[in-house]
Amino acid sequence: MSGGGPGAAAILTEAGISFELRRHADLGGPVRAPTDVARLLGYDIGRITKTLLVVDQRLRDRCALAVVPVTARTDFVAVGRSQGWARAEMARPEELAGLLAQPPKGVSPVVPAPIPVVVDQSLVAHPTVLIGSGDVGVEIEIEPAALIGATGATLGWLTAK
Repeated sequence: MSGGGPGAAAILTEAGISFELRRHADLGGPVRAPTDVARLLGYDIGRITKTLLVVDQRLRDRCALAVVPVTARTDFVAVGRSQGWARAEMARPEELAGLLAQPPKGVSPVVPAPIPVVVDQSLVAHPTVLIGSGDVGVEIEIEPAALIGATGATLGWLTAK
């Protein structure tokens, strides 16, 4: 568990939401990149996500979590507009540490803080997706509808075409 509050798995368990932990060490091969996770699980890479803590480019005190396919290029104008901003930008490492207390390569959209979450529309086409757990080397496999329900997320097209 990372940070000062409960971790993503604990939050999901408490809410009675079904998920599976996928520890890199248990996947049967070396994991150096998300493509390795997809290959070892026999999954399409589009099921592996990244969660970005973004802030309003103008008013940095407004933030959101954007969940997008790991190989996609994020459209920060689209992410910003999903929040009613002109444009979003990546939070700085110190903002990430201060708000979520999670490592940059393990950010989870399932957090105890009341932070808006937006999920890329493309992810709902998959039976399950893998999201960060809040810890490096551990993913959470969850149905997109369960992720949306657990986080109160909205959907949007968030990647560059």
